[in-house]
Order: sequence, then C-alpha cells, then structure tokens
Amino acid sequence: MLLSQIDKARHSTIFTRATTTDLDRLSFFYDLVRPASFPRAYWAKVMQSIIYQPKGTYAQLFNVLYWLFKPWTDQETYENVTISTDGRFVLPTGDLSDGRVHKLLRCTFSDGSVKIYMVYQIHETGTPPIVVRRYQLFTDQTFASNSMFSVYTRGQNVTVSTMEFLPFLIFETTGGGLGNVNALDDLRNGKLTIYLDSTLAKAPPTYMKEDNEERDAGEPFGGQLLELFDLDPDTENYGDQITGPFPLYVGGSQLEGVFGTILNKCISAGIKYELVNQDWDTSLDYQSLSIYAQQGIYPFPPKI
Repeated sequence: MLLSQIDKARHSTIFTRATTTDLDRLSFFYDLVRPASFPRAYWAKVMQSIIYQPKGTYAQLFNVLYWLFKPWTDQETYENVTISTDGRFVLPTGDLSDGRVHKLLRCTFSDGSVKIYMVYQIHETGTPPIVVRRYQLFTDQTFASNSMFSVYTRGQNVTVSTMEFLPFLIFETTGGGLGNVNALDDLRNGKLTIYLDSTLAKAPPTYMKEDNEERDAGEPFGGQLLELFDLDPDTENYGDQITGPFPLYVGGSQLEGVFGTILNKCISAGIKYELVNQDWDTSLDYQSLSIYAQQGIYPFPPKI
C-alpha cells in the first residue's frame, strides 16, 4: 500500500492508525511492551481502550480485559447459536463442560448489538435413558441485571451471530467501586476482585534446553520470562504450572509486570484490587500463545 508523507506520519503517531513496529514504539511511551506472540491487531485495541476511554470506569476495565484476553477467547467462540425462550442453548459442537458454567458470554447479534450474559448451570430435562442437557443462562425469572452482565429476557428464541465465552470475571465488593469518588470513605474502601481462568497461560516454565539436548516435537525456540501475573517485578519469583507465575513471551529487553501495569492504568487511585486464579474446569484448557512463536502465525485469525 502506497502512503503519502502525511499518512506515514499518522501511522507512526496515532494509535488508531499505527501498525507493526510503530504500534510497539507508541506503546513503549506508555511503559507497555507488547508480548512478542500477542497479535498486534488486538494489542492496538488494548491500547486504544487504555488511552481513549475514561479511566476508572467499569467499561474501560472490561474492554481492556476483553481485548487483552481475546487470543484465548477466540478459542471459545461459536457462531449461529440459538437461545430458546427459557434461556437455554447448546453449542454447534454439541459438547458440554462445567468449565463454561459461571462464565460471561459476549453475544453479538445480526444487527450488530452486543449483550453480556452469564451461564447459570447445565440444565437437565427428561428421565434416563433420555436426558437432554443444555446450558442455562441467568434469566429475568429469578435474577436482576447488574453492572457485570444482563439477565436473559424470556419470551422468544433468538439467534446469536457470535457467542464468546470470556475467561475473566470482575467483582466490585465494598465502597463506591469503579469511578465513584464522591465520598472519601467509599474511595478508601473500594475493592475489585478479578478472577482469571487458571489455564490462560498454559505452557512449561521455560523452553531453554541444557547440555545441548534435542528439542521436543512441537516446542518453540527460545526462553520465556515468568512475568505475566507479577505485580512486584523487583522481587524474584519462581513458579511452576500449578502455582505460577506463568510464562510470557516478550518483545523487548525491558519488561515489568505487563498485566499489573495495565491494571494500574485502568483503576483509579485508592481502589484496591486483587487477582485470583480460578479453576473453572481444568479439562477445558486454552492453548498457549507459544503456538504463535512456533508456527510464526496466529492460529486463530484476529476478529475485529
């Protein structure tokens, strides 16, 4: 694509235009280093949410987490799913897993509208040997909508064009919560708890080989830094696949806790927050982004 000098200047200085190394350079000005295996298209959305949306709001934090974990969400995305009048559905693949219960659903409809629902349980009807099992959403029969998700309004079948299972939850516990700074006491007592699927960054602690050992089939080249969930980069941490910290490929020589830095840019001063690794169901694992480093191509094409 041929660009004029003005277009080149825009691509190198504006986040909504920047691509390739220009995007990485602009991110560095905000003390953020894009992980090398993270798709640039999604990283641009992360940065745009941080910069252009009001800081300290639930919408900003949700959008940042949505795009930050989009490479994993793509692995749990389904198309043309019909939700029945009572808020129940089955996936096109037909499989059921407890790993999807109590997860948020981002549903995009044919008119472009988006709603966030939550899976309540796996509902069973019938008697053995004929039993029908379907996912059940929280509905307006017994629940009310809240800041995190909407309840499903019963009454008619709807078809969801794109259904995405999100690997995180955000809870406001005490105080005024996000964006509420009207009372000092509320600000001091405000707390956020972010639950993350514990299988998000599944990968061995390192791929570095000792004593000239042969590389196992399917392993990418190079080593990894264990900094994804590290909010205290000045302290050395050692972990494994059970306790963490978990591995992350990096694109630069300077790196602090990427995830912690992003949260600090989204959460208002005075609001406390904690991260919790949640085991929804270890049988429903996400693939590591090391696949990208190995194959040189993102296995799930970015969906913008």
